Amino acid sequence: MVKVNNREIEWEDAPEGFYLTDVKMHVLWKNEKTGAHFVLIKFPKGGPPELPHVHPDANHWMFGLSGKIAGSGDRIISLPETYVFAFSPKGVKHGPPKERRFLDDTIALAYFDGPHTRLFE
Repeated sequence: MVKVNNREIEWEDAPEGFYLTDVKMHVLWKNEKTGAHFVLIKFPKGGPPELPHVHPDANHWMFGLSGKIAGSGDRIISLPETYVFAFSPKGVKHGPPKERRFLDDTIALAYFDGPHTRLFE
């Protein structure tokens, strides 16, 4: 069992070159043999934090936990009042739309069923 107190999380820098902004991560669990892992990701206010990309070696699931996001048009998404869930199959290009902005620091839970490698197109 893994227990996390959000006031005591030790955030680490995301791997160099993964994000455009100062994104932080906290690995909750990792299978060293397969590379599968659960990770908390903290996106700073601003954005967008990343460019469109592909995970060639893993399917990717993400669930928004806290924060506030400006979507397309005038749409504002407040977490956790509105659930945000995303699934990106292995090898499929994805990433935030250019107009997406984080209005607050935003935290998401992500699961990768293989190594968290990225290719930018």
